[in-house]
Amino acid sequence: NDAAPVSVENGLFSIDGGAYQAGAAIISNGQTLTVQLTAAAGFEQEAVATVTVNETAQGFSATTQAQDITPDAFSFTAQTGVVKGAVITSNTVTITGIDNGVLLTIEN
Repeated sequence: NDAAPVSVENGLFSIDGGAYQAGAAIISNGQTLTVQLTAAAGFEQEAVATVTVNETAQGFSATTQAQDITPDAFSFTAQTGVVKGAVITSNTVTITGIDNGVLLTIEN
């Protein structure tokens, strides 16, 4: 029922919707608490902030998304009636839907 110290490791906290802060503060019974952290830089990685109120610690975690290496659908327009032995260039397609560069292979 008394005010208690609150602190956070690897993040920030806000009491009753106030500004997010690091370090330590005092929280009273009935006040609200939110935690903020920065997500990891890589794919499928977890970041954890630990909040301690008095002597009770609780983690808040966020895991980044899996890497998307499957492109959105794309297609090339078929060419008909071309001259035998001619070198034919396809239409241009824009590859979308992937997070990073992926391996490109071409057959024939």
